[in-house]
Amino acid sequence: MNPTYITFNQLCPKYDETKKMNIEHKKEMIAFEEKHYDTHAKVASIPGSPLFFSPVQKWEQLNLIQTHVLVYRKKLVPFQEFFKKFTFPERSQYLVSSLKHLVQGVDLLSKNGIKMINYQHIGFQNNNIPLIYEFRRCEDLSYLPLEVHVLLFMQKHKIPALSENNFRTICKSFFHLNNKQLTNDVWIPLVKDFIFLFNTPYEKVKAHIASLNPKWYVYGLGCLYQDLVSDVDFETLPEEVVQLILSCKEVSPKLRPSLMDVYSALTF
Repeated sequence: MNPTYITFNQLCPKYDETKKMNIEHKKEMIAFEEKHYDTHAKVASIPGSPLFFSPVQKWEQLNLIQTHVLVYRKKLVPFQEFFKKFTFPERSQYLVSSLKHLVQGVDLLSKNGIKMINYQHIGFQNNNIPLIYEFRRCEDLSYLPLEVHVLLFMQKHKIPALSENNFRTICKSFFHLNNKQLTNDVWIPLVKDFIFLFNTPYEKVKAHIASLNPKWYVYGLGCLYQDLVSDVDFETLPEEVVQLILSCKEVSPKLRPSLMDVYSALTF
């Protein structure tokens, strides 16, 4: 099956499971969490889900190890490995088309209340279309934007209201995680962008940061594709694509493009 891309507000009710051809599956043992199971079920229920996602297709209880289950997933080509089998021009074409497709996918997830994915769990199926197959926080915290680090810090340390000192500590940790230094020319604009959250109760900070969820995905995809062009030789890429990827990694959510902005920029 060779699905066409869909627009942001368009659904795909015509997907026919019987038309899947030569699909291989792999199985693995994972720790069972009811929340994890529910999330995969929710993703599977999203209209058009098979075009963008590959949730666990079968869960089997283990008799000897009750804390774990055996899961069956669609077998996919690892993300970076996929690009290496193509010529340089083809790599560039698939970078653009895959990013555009993933933007549509995470937009669907965000609109359905799925706030995070594991960016290291994206692979390609036989028709060269990428699928997301894990729907919980990425283990690599560098894929999370600054605003999510603010939320995690407040949760971990049970901080009732965010202070400027708290924010400075979070920023220093964030920049260190990304092998960068927090200089004054970066710090001062960040304070201006986040100052309205200082001395604000946790629940209000949480609500505001949650409202930025689509931009969490923009940042994560920026990290994914920056890693891709760093690790895989593309020879050359259009300058506008390079700049778009860099803009997705803007530290301030105010400077980061929206998902629709990214989608539009990729529509040549």
